[in-house]
Amino acid sequence: MLIISKIAKVDTTNKLTVAFDVSKHKLNYFAEISGKISGRSAREEKAVQDEVPNTTRSLFATLSALSDYASKQGFSGLHITCCIFRRVRQVVTI
Repeated sequence: MLIISKIAKVDTTNKLTVAFDVSKHKLNYFAEISGKISGRSAREEKAVQDEVPNTTRSLFATLSALSDYASKQGFSGLHITCCIFRRVRQVVTI
C-alpha cells in the first residue's frame, strides 16, 4: 500500500478552534476566545470546556451547541482538532 502524506491547508479564518480529546467512553473538549468579548475596551479571555459521553447522539448535540455558541460570538464556523490515543498518539485535524 502506498501512503502519501502532505500538509493540509486549512483555512481557520474566523473559525472557533475546538480541541477534542477522544477516548473509548468519553470526549473532552476545550476552546478559548481572546479579544474584546463583552464590548469593553479591555482584552478578555473566555474558555469553554466539558466532558461528554462518546456517543453519536452526544457528539451531534455537543457540535450543535458549540456551533451555536461560535455563531453568537461572531465566528463563521468551527475548526475541530482531535487527539486520539491508542498505541501511538495521532493528531487529526478535521
